[in-house]
Amino acid sequence: MHRTIWPCVSALAVAFVMAGCGGAATGANKINPQSPINALPSAIQTKLSSFDSRKRTVHTLPTKITAQNVLYIAPNEKYAIDQFVQVWPRLKVKPAVVWTRTSEALAKTVWVKEGYKSNPLPSPQTQYVEQNLPTPDAYHQTGKDTWVEVPGVLTAQEVDKWLSFFQ
Repeated sequence: MHRTIWPCVSALAVAFVMAGCGGAATGANKINPQSPINALPSAIQTKLSSFDSRKRTVHTLPTKITAQNVLYIAPNEKYAIDQFVQVWPRLKVKPAVVWTRTSEALAKTVWVKEGYKSNPLPSPQTQYVEQNLPTPDAYHQTGKDTWVEVPGVLTAQEVDKWLSFFQ
């Protein structure tokens, strides 16, 4: 799926009614703890493009954070969290995780509703931001100000590609 579509897909998937995609968070853009998103709509799942076709080089991250690998994700995106949970225990170094459109307290409430006892993606570097950012979105630093970005989730057959991406 083309990169410019992901912000709108993310907004659609989390059922936000907004004037556009992206932008500063307001009370209306915050995560709704009552509505975890357990799966991508099937129409989107069938149109997921390959891991390699989504890679692109960028020169800045959406928020200020210092880490070689960063994952931006919303706490109510259970479909995406479940995908990363599959590879998380096998990662030698955990990516920094930026939970978007939420506070730490609200994220904890959502995780419990989704069936997690605590943070499902523990990292030595975790942030909570109320910004409405395109998620999920992964970054791997390849140079001083150069990052490889891979937006979205992968097909079931490609999930293990996150292992090499984050190494």
